[in-house]
Amino acid sequence: MPIPASDHSDAVFREAMDTAHREGPVLVKRALDSAVRVLGQASVAATMPMERARLGDAGSMLMKGTQAIVEAFPDMLTEEIGVPGSYTRSKGKNFSFDSLELMSEDQLDDKVDRVRGQNEVSGVVEAELVRLNALMTSLRGHEQVQASTNPLRPEVWVKALHRALGRGGGDPAMRAMWMQHACAAFGPELGGLYRRIADGMLQQGVAAATLGVSAPKHEERRKAQAAQLTLRDLKHLLLSASRSPDDTHGTTRPGETINGMTMPAAMEALEGMSKFDDVLRRMQDRFHSGVWHAERAAEDAGVDSIEYTPTQTLAREVARQMVQNIAADARLLPDIQHLVRKLEPPLLHLAVHDQRFFTDRRHPARQLVEEITQRSLAWTRESASGFQDFIDPLNEAVQLLSGMPVRDAEPFDFTLHTLRESWRESEERARRQRASVARALIKADARNHAATSIAAELRDRPDIASASLVVRRFLLGPWAQVVASARLESPGTKDPGGWEALINDIVWSSQARLAGQNPSRLERISAPLIDRIKQGLHSIGASGPEVGTFLVSFEAAHQKALRGEESDTRPHNAPVEEGDMLEWQADALPWLSPDEVQDSKLMSPTDFSSTLREVPMPESGLAQVSELAAGGYIEVSVDGVWVRWKLAWASPHGTMLMFTDAGGKPESITRQMLARMFDSGHARVLDNASLVESALDALAQAALEFSSHEPPK
Repeated sequence: MPIPASDHSDAVFREAMDTAHREGPVLVKRALDSAVRVLGQASVAATMPMERARLGDAGSMLMKGTQAIVEAFPDMLTEEIGVPGSYTRSKGKNFSFDSLELMSEDQLDDKVDRVRGQNEVSGVVEAELVRLNALMTSLRGHEQVQASTNPLRPEVWVKALHRALGRGGGDPAMRAMWMQHACAAFGPELGGLYRRIADGMLQQGVAAATLGVSAPKHEERRKAQAAQLTLRDLKHLLLSASRSPDDTHGTTRPGETINGMTMPAAMEALEGMSKFDDVLRRMQDRFHSGVWHAERAAEDAGVDSIEYTPTQTLAREVARQMVQNIAADARLLPDIQHLVRKLEPPLLHLAVHDQRFFTDRRHPARQLVEEITQRSLAWTRESASGFQDFIDPLNEAVQLLSGMPVRDAEPFDFTLHTLRESWRESEERARRQRASVARALIKADARNHAATSIAAELRDRPDIASASLVVRRFLLGPWAQVVASARLESPGTKDPGGWEALINDIVWSSQARLAGQNPSRLERISAPLIDRIKQGLHSIGASGPEVGTFLVSFEAAHQKALRGEESDTRPHNAPVEEGDMLEWQADALPWLSPDEVQDSKLMSPTDFSSTLREVPMPESGLAQVSELAAGGYIEVSVDGVWVRWKLAWASPHGTMLMFTDAGGKPESITRQMLARMFDSGHARVLDNASLVESALDALAQAALEFSSHEPPK
């Protein structure tokens, strides 16, 4: 949980940013001048005329374009750092597997050049960066070092420099040379800037965060070197996987034969299993129907001696690394990770014959892996209720698939549809539960929204402003809910139920000094008025301290007035003290009756005191709530145990959210309550990115890193 930043911290932060923006262009100018000198020296030393001319031209063009590059750099740096006032940029994909297919050769080279330059600079500034990250983290109020809180990270500078070089003219090959030589000189310059900024922070009393501080391990770089795949390899694969107009997504058309599927051995093993559920029984029926034909024995022999084409070899390697990335995803439980690894053999077979798996999100094999992994995110423990029932049919289905030399997507397609059928009954039951909860939440959400508007109108009335605090809170809280409920039940009717008309009598009779001036009227209306108030409260199921306190105070005021006593402690025309009026805001906690709490499965009951905004809502928590998307998971600490909920629905006015747990059971919570849980560390957002896409994107990022370590052209 971040510690709120002080004014001093903000001032130090702004000073650091000002220093970076002020010195940035100077650093770039020196790096470019150095690059010009190095290119000139290299041109003189070159023995081949063409190479001499190429280097000389690059140096001359860079000299001419230096001013334009330096002038463009400040804006580029500002854009890369982010919106002014924001300390970290919004999260998003830096580079994706899917984007490779649309990138030209020049764009690929450009991407590699930037990462190569980033590696060059990062290696030089590593020691200074560790210290600056620790100070910047402490400055922003975090207890543990978080490199992402440092807006002056090397990649930000390199991206800005890379973009600014585009203003200097020259062709892509020439700009690649500029980038190479400019980054070599820019690293020491940036390291010096980091050192000066860090020294300034220390002089102003900033204490470096020490928990978890360590030098970057460059895990991504090591993985890239192990991958041995380049961006051009992946682009070649994606282009070869482009679909034809006659694509059937890997399944057969009616009447067509299916490429051979070797299933007898798998079926024999299946029949020996002790557990044989509906999913596997359907798959066995599919086999016995003759739809899946066995391959000829000759085709089964000598599998190890099969020679794959370069594209098939590449496809198998990409599939293998994709499976490894998915299985290593920390979001998955160990049993699911093991299950994913068991899918590797059939996916490798598929990759040989059908590379569209990598480009088509609708491909049955891709959808199968996606659904298995995404559905499994609902569980945080293998011992949790329902997990075993979820994974048992998956294990058996995957075991069957893993024994097949697959040649098209038909087995994946059938397995996917069979599993979906097995899930349908429980999903329909969960859908009905969600619909019931949603109805209760919609009703409460609409009433609270209307009550907020009514309360805002009542606050402006002078007579209500002169009433006691107890009366004002009652009118702006419970009674506003009564009026709102009646309006919603009878739209278009003026004051349905007559509840609004009672407000004048409530305010008048609650002030003993005024009511005592007309005791006969007070005696005549007192009992009927109290009965009507109770009827109105009963109509919405209102109860609790706010209601009880008011009724006791209200009846006591009537008795005092009838006895001629004055209980008002404040003169009629006395100004309302600051903070005395109820802070009724649109983002106050909504109120639900006990029945609505039960029907809506609300995580915690609410009463009218919860609608008082005595504690400001946490902005960071509210921001996290606002970024939630339907279908996304959050992790919540319930009785000390972390569980996962999936967002199923948000009320029309956004005041209440409905989630489902691993078993599909609805769990509701107010927006403000969840914001407080985020802020206190009792809730956190789970990375909801597709596991398949994340695995492929990681593979593309690794290939980009590996490509950046190849010698420049």
